[in-house]
Amino acid sequence: MLWLAPGVSGPAAAQVLDLSGPDAPEAGAGLAALEIAARLERGAERILDTGNPGEGLAGLRASSKAGYRAALAALAELGESRRDDGSVAILWAMTVDARTEALDALIDASNDAALLSAIAADFEAL
Repeated sequence: MLWLAPGVSGPAAAQVLDLSGPDAPEAGAGLAALEIAARLERGAERILDTGNPGEGLAGLRASSKAGYRAALAALAELGESRRDDGSVAILWAMTVDARTEALDALIDASNDAALLSAIAADFEAL
């Protein structure tokens, strides 16, 4: 608590500013983060179902796109489970999720099998 106007006497000296804020929501109450995670997981599954994973560049692209979506989903779920300490993880997941079209376009534009393999492998390792 912060005392306002130090050195003031009388009723003004009794005024206190409470900066504690509300309690953090319970784990599981972050429905927005959980919905983002579920949507990203569905997107990853859909990409793998239609992207012929494992077949040439198309498969590597599909694995890369599905991999980063799965990683973002896990990040959102982790953030939600950690309450206050997880807000940064949720923010990261939401920020990257907002740029999926741009990321997908970059992945689609790549013809570098080694790079796409590395991206896919890195996300699978998570």
